[in-house]
Amino acid sequence: CNIVGEASPKEIYKQMRIVHERYGVQHFFIDSLMRISGLDENYPAQADFLNGLQAIAKETKGHVHLVAHPRKIDETLRARKSDIRGSGVIAANADNIVTVRRNADKQKAIEGGKHRLELLHMHDAEFAVEKQRSSGWQGVVKLNYDMKSRAFSVFKDEPKKK
Repeated sequence: CNIVGEASPKEIYKQMRIVHERYGVQHFFIDSLMRISGLDENYPAQADFLNGLQAIAKETKGHVHLVAHPRKIDETLRARKSDIRGSGVIAANADNIVTVRRNADKQKAIEGGKHRLELLHMHDAEFAVEKQRSSGWQGVVKLNYDMKSRAFSVFKDEPKKK
């Protein structure tokens, strides 16, 4: 299903069930919580929506990946689970919380005219696991971004030899 723009919780639930029944889909991506009608700043409605998503995940034995943006924070800081914009129920009920952020220091170095060789020792982004129910592991993985492949890879603080 490819809904563009706003959708109601009922429409989201309906589409999730349809794609599961027709195609066996078990991973559902909702980008983003802000696009679900009636939820903005309505914390009880957000809690109800999350309960509905959990019910469908159990029913389909699937996984729901919900994008929830952080509150406005300093761009040099990594968002934590407490920074998720909206109801505290979002972080409390999630099985996993991950954050992705661009390395603001590298961006400033580029804008400041740092030499290309100096930039090789700086990562492009960070992927952080802020909550992980099954094993409890939490941590940060630094990443490099490859423009050609449009993919991230694990950052190694050693320039690649050609």
